[in-house]
Amino acid sequence: MATVVVVRLIGAVVCRLRPVPEPGRSLSRVTATATCTAHGAVVEQTGQVVPQPLLAQRVAWLAGLAQDLSARLVASRWNAADSDVLARGVGLDGRALPSKGWMAVRRLGWGTIPFVGVHVCDRVVRCAQEQAARTLRLALHRRLVAAILATWPQNPRARTDVEWQALRALLPDGVTVAEIRNRTRQIAAYRGEHGALPADLTDLEQPPTVAAQIVRSRTAPAPCLPPAAAATSAARWT
Repeated sequence: MATVVVVRLIGAVVCRLRPVPEPGRSLSRVTATATCTAHGAVVEQTGQVVPQPLLAQRVAWLAGLAQDLSARLVASRWNAADSDVLARGVGLDGRALPSKGWMAVRRLGWGTIPFVGVHVCDRVVRCAQEQAARTLRLALHRRLVAAILATWPQNPRARTDVEWQALRALLPDGVTVAEIRNRTRQIAAYRGEHGALPADLTDLEQPPTVAAQIVRSRTAPAPCLPPAAAATSAARWT
């Protein structure tokens, strides 16, 4: 039977403010973020104190497991067809995809499973799915590649006025000239190497690297740390 261990972190929190650009607006909204250095933890069910070295070890295991699950989900969906499905924003049941990433990928039927012999509670899977969904959604914002491919110029180094107008008509708001130039050079290099234009961004780039972190949506429950009985092996997590 799975054992849930709830811990209360003990540490210091530092708050920061960072600007977040909004598409189509010259101003950015400001959001608050917080960093925390945990000096220890307490198991709420028993009152057992978890020292900082052991806490760091358990958190590292948890982050590594979530990273592996997220990376495999991203790699399995890193293709033009699945990008189009995600961009349409409609699930298998015909309903609009939720804003929460883990709910969206589940509505699309995109799952991820750990290695054989490793049991992972659903809360950890949700964290992995949330991070994977955010990574895949970020790729949609870089899909100006599709607009450049659809209006590929005769001379990539010097577009005509007509070619610029056609390209601007397809580009999303906020795309800069530098982004267009860099992507054009990237596509031209791919064409020179392969003798043909790429089909999509997923041809130009490998799946992005997924960080070892725990990403939660606002309503997703906190993941459990591995219990003391299973602390000797990451493969024995419950």
